[in-house]
Amino acid sequence: MHADPSRFDTGELYSPHGLNELEQGLLRMNPNFPQPVLFRKKAQSYQARWDWLRVIEPKPDCGLQEGFKSPRQPA
Repeated sequence: MHADPSRFDTGELYSPHGLNELEQGLLRMNPNFPQPVLFRKKAQSYQARWDWLRVIEPKPDCGLQEGFKSPRQPA
């Protein structure tokens, strides 16, 4: 499934997990656009800028490679 990029140029807020998670500083992969590799890159970039951001790891069945750890998680 590929999303049409023109759909994202509307200026509308899109929060598939609700505004509460945004308010709490939680980042989770969009279930309607599951791109685990892209999510991982974005999550690492965002956390480098905003150290308060917490990443909720995708479920194992979404295709994310095992062994990925958020840069803010202890080893």
